[in-house]
Amino acid sequence: RAVYHSVFHTDRVCFDALWPGLKAHTTVWVSPEDDIELRKVVVSNLGDEAIELELISALDITLATHAADEAHPAFSNLFVKAEWLPAQQALRFVRTPRLQTETTLQAAHFVADAQGHVLGLRCQTDRQLWLGRNHTSTQPLAFLSRVPDVQASLDTGLDPVAALGVMLRIAPGAQACVTFATTASHDPVTLGAIIDKYRQRSYIERASAMSATLSSIQWASHRPHRDYLPALQV
Repeated sequence: RAVYHSVFHTDRVCFDALWPGLKAHTTVWVSPEDDIELRKVVVSNLGDEAIELELISALDITLATHAADEAHPAFSNLFVKAEWLPAQQALRFVRTPRLQTETTLQAAHFVADAQGHVLGLRCQTDRQLWLGRNHTSTQPLAFLSRVPDVQASLDTGLDPVAALGVMLRIAPGAQACVTFATTASHDPVTLGAIIDKYRQRSYIERASAMSATLSSIQWASHRPHRDYLPALQV
């Protein structure tokens, strides 16, 4: 049975999970520079034998305003298309425009960085196959398929989902680290540039450092001066 723990910081949230022989530490934060969320997962093998496991990151895709999604969720999701970009290890989602002149929102969920012995990648874009019949979001069927070797369109069924799985082999006493990222933009060129940018480890580290620095500056600017503390304590 696992033991879970979470810590909320001003700029990020950290989740810890501990099983007999296995530990996972997840950090989630947003880059101050770009519209992107990063999820860094560090898995440690505390046992005496090598283990094979799969880290999965999944989220629902709507590409619509909250009001539009609430009004017509089933109809709205029919117009979301998905494709696999092998060079960027990314799932890209595009809403089909109603007019040729219309600019629609695009999103991508991708593996920004992977450190360790990676055995392969799998994915799923059809929510029915991901969730399964009579399953809940906490215990999905999680049916994934191997990612295509070339750029290809993927079936989203009646309801899209973005699920990426990274299969790992971790030696005894070793660690593996995978960073998942999610980004969105109305401009396909900008979306591609953000993906390429955060596929570089240095920009992931930069985003983490900048997020912590800016958060500490904002916190310090709102902190009361020590000369005012006696008055505040009365």
